[in-house]
Amino acid sequence: PTPPPRGVARRWTPSRHFALTYLREPPSMPSLSVKRKFNFHASDCTPPPFTDEGEGGGGGVSHTPVIEDAAAEPASKPTRKMCADAQRCAAGELTTLGTIFGEILESDKDFNRNDEWLGFLECHMQREWECGCDFFETASGNITGSSAFCTTHSAEQLTEIRAFLGYFVPRKMGTPDLRDMKRCGATLRKLLSHCVAKGYIDKKMQRELNKVIKVSESFDADGVSEALQRLSDEGYWDDLAKENTSEEDGEDDDDDDDDVEDVLCDECGLTVSEVHSNGWTFESEDSDSHAFLQLPPEVAAMGKCGMSISCMALVEKNGVVRPYGMYGHDPYEQVCANVYPPSPYE
Repeated sequence: PTPPPRGVARRWTPSRHFALTYLREPPSMPSLSVKRKFNFHASDCTPPPFTDEGEGGGGGVSHTPVIEDAAAEPASKPTRKMCADAQRCAAGELTTLGTIFGEILESDKDFNRNDEWLGFLECHMQREWECGCDFFETASGNITGSSAFCTTHSAEQLTEIRAFLGYFVPRKMGTPDLRDMKRCGATLRKLLSHCVAKGYIDKKMQRELNKVIKVSESFDADGVSEALQRLSDEGYWDDLAKENTSEEDGEDDDDDDDDVEDVLCDECGLTVSEVHSNGWTFESEDSDSHAFLQLPPEVAAMGKCGMSISCMALVEKNGVVRPYGMYGHDPYEQVCANVYPPSPYE
């Protein structure tokens, strides 16, 4: 269907509704369908409270323009700090991301799908404000591109795609499945192609960001997480321990839970340094320690050098190294949290 003109409310979808709560107000819990699809956690989504001094940011809805005429503001109101990119956009020298998103969506055959992922990218950029500006209040409206960040910054900020794919998507969206990641990659490539065609960014920037997109859209992080959990639930490492234990050792099964020794643990997550046909070698960022986790060949083949897994330790129990969840009441009930893609530059 032909998308509505800029400024007219677009069709509402559950996932888009929750994405935009980043931009409008501290969110309520998402619908069950959204939680099943992206595993959002509402506690992760509330931005810090807004202050005029720019120390925090972004809760609530602003019913005034993001950048107002200085003469119209009260003399007592402090001047907000703006990065060079925002200053050039305010002067009309550069096209804002909000305008760019509108250009794409107004002539977009895949409107709903691209609108959704552009909205998620906007959530990330509005939430982080890594450019050096003070954190502005959010502009009113439910249209993609209407956030304070996108209405004050240009396509030069699309380098944030690296952090979006490397942190926001796996951490805040709970590792979407491979099909969702391919849709994400298609949307981001379309955004970059449009920006190059319009002269908003150069081809070098496009090539560098496309490398990041290619890695993320082809990396089955959701599959890795599910495979590790399935192996734990099915007792894969318990079976290995039984194979390795001789009959004469015959120790009491009641002592098994106490026979656990830490092998590798890191609050920042464990990184896969080597992928083998029968498992992965992990390393810790806090030390030079390494540990090998044995896996079935079909699971081992899913690994990528440089990928990292959060909230998971490796322990040795009954002579076998196995994953061990670092939160919750039962460390084997959920053996890991998020799986992060490798960097294309490593």
